[in-house]
Amino acid sequence: MESNPTPSGQETWQAQAAKHEAKKKSDIVSPVEPDDQSIPEGGLSDAVTDPAIQPPQTSSLTPQTVVTHSSPTPPVATKPRFPGWDKIIDDINIISTFDEINEVPLLKINIDKVIKTLTEMDKVIKTLIIKMDRKQRSPKSGAIASDTAMQPSSKNAEEEKSSTLSVDVEAFDRAKKDEEELLVRDREKLDSFTREAETWAENCRKITKDLPSHVQKCAKILVEATSYMDTIDERWRGELDDRQKGLDLIGKMIDRLVDKTKELGEIFIPSSTFKELSAADWGNMPKDPKLLDNRLKQIHIARYKTITELRETGEKLRKKFLYFAEKQLFPVLDGIFDGEKYAETLTKELEGRIINEEKKDSHLEDIAKQSLDSIDKWHTIYGRLRQNLYALLEKVSIFEMNVEKGSPINYEQHEPFDVTQDLDMNNEAIKSVVRNGYTYRSGENEQYIIRAAQVVVIKNQ
Repeated sequence: MESNPTPSGQETWQAQAAKHEAKKKSDIVSPVEPDDQSIPEGGLSDAVTDPAIQPPQTSSLTPQTVVTHSSPTPPVATKPRFPGWDKIIDDINIISTFDEINEVPLLKINIDKVIKTLTEMDKVIKTLIIKMDRKQRSPKSGAIASDTAMQPSSKNAEEEKSSTLSVDVEAFDRAKKDEEELLVRDREKLDSFTREAETWAENCRKITKDLPSHVQKCAKILVEATSYMDTIDERWRGELDDRQKGLDLIGKMIDRLVDKTKELGEIFIPSSTFKELSAADWGNMPKDPKLLDNRLKQIHIARYKTITELRETGEKLRKKFLYFAEKQLFPVLDGIFDGEKYAETLTKELEGRIINEEKKDSHLEDIAKQSLDSIDKWHTIYGRLRQNLYALLEKVSIFEMNVEKGSPINYEQHEPFDVTQDLDMNNEAIKSVVRNGYTYRSGENEQYIIRAAQVVVIKNQ
């Protein structure tokens, strides 16, 4: 059977496809502009409609080629950008054939080889991405760093380790020095609060221990007061009955003081020592600055708790002691002070009356003399009671405030109770004392006021 003749002036379509295959391989290395006379601008897809490369019309007897895979257009070859790109192009086996039914050229592509090559390229691209990431993190490398280049040399690693250790040692030494300075200040605070707490605790102990003996002395003095009253003649004794009842009442107040010492409660002072780091402790301390700082903070918190506990203990003991003095001891002394002041006026009047009656009746001379002597002794009871209790207060450094009549008022120590006019005295001078004041002396020149003295002040203007 004879084949159809080739049209004059035209290449067969098989020849055109073979020419395109050869041109494709040359463009992979150095792409060039397509030949306008051989391939249209639109590529092979446009070549289907170009009459210059149209295959001849064959009869039904012309053998047909079986096509396994097809694609409407062949890929355009480009200059390779990654390793393996040219291999992909080579693996695309373009075999031109012709579909009589659809009248289009067909392409046969080795799909398995293309997939395998693309998989290899995916691995290459991922490797490049990893290396680019390492390059960006490397401060010294200007190119893509390899796995070996990214690893620090042993020399650099030793220098970096030595530098880190040097910084840690400096921070450790500085922290140790700061800790030693802080320890000195904390120890001073601890010693100060310990002394203060022990002072107030000792005052409470002295009151609790010595008060019963002073109460017994006061009881004996009050018994003497009763015996003095019995030696006063009955014609004058009644004048002092009210004052004697006042002394009996003072005696009851003194007796109750022993029971009131229970308000001081049990006296307990916590430990006055805290943890001080030894050389061995410092040797076991972590060298890491953060860990060291946390460990030192724990030690500082423990020391702070110890100091705070001592300060609060001393404050509680101080309040207890001063409360007992102000609410229990001072009211007894106020009763003695008031009773002595009224009794002084009364005894002077009574003594004057006895002397006058003695002058009128000579038989009363012995009786009057005995009564006058007993009245004088009875009047001293107030002073003796006061001195006995003052002796107790002095043991705990509490003293009566010395207020001189006629001296200018000191508003920090004196509390104006009343004002009066007296042209013979200076303005704002102290006329008299209504209630005694008391101070606590913690040292030779250190004292503070427990209770101000109430005074009557001169106001002439």
